[in-house]
Amino acid sequence: MAQDPKSALLEKMNVYLANQQVNYFKTLSMHWYIKGKSFFVLHKKLEDMYLQSEEIVDGVAERIIALGGNPNANMEGALKLATIKERENAPIKDDDVIRELIESITWWIGQAQEIVELAEQAGDGATQDQFNEYIADYQKQLWMISSCVA
Repeated sequence: MAQDPKSALLEKMNVYLANQQVNYFKTLSMHWYIKGKSFFVLHKKLEDMYLQSEEIVDGVAERIIALGGNPNANMEGALKLATIKERENAPIKDDDVIRELIESITWWIGQAQEIVELAEQAGDGATQDQFNEYIADYQKQLWMISSCVA
């Protein structure tokens, strides 16, 4: 039996939330372990990005609650639901950070677009608006970070 649109949306949003929870620590790890000539610039950018993840976690969790759902609220649950993996505690070169950020941001755009589509099917314009804002911000970040390798 097919899942109703709202349930499918809430399920996808909880996976997105879990991925953002893992992403927070993954980005924080890169912030701490980055090495290379671009350290100062990327160290600050990574700080901006893990703080953004923190805001997204809060925004997505609150939206899930507003829709009558139950957001994941612990790391054990996040690690079970997440489709992204944590990174090891090890140095990472600045060029590898840039490459990983480009891949990651591109992936986040796709995930947010899937939620926009599910929200449309569920008739949920507010969630569409919220995730379209995330997409616009990620697209700007992708442009800026991609410019580092041009």
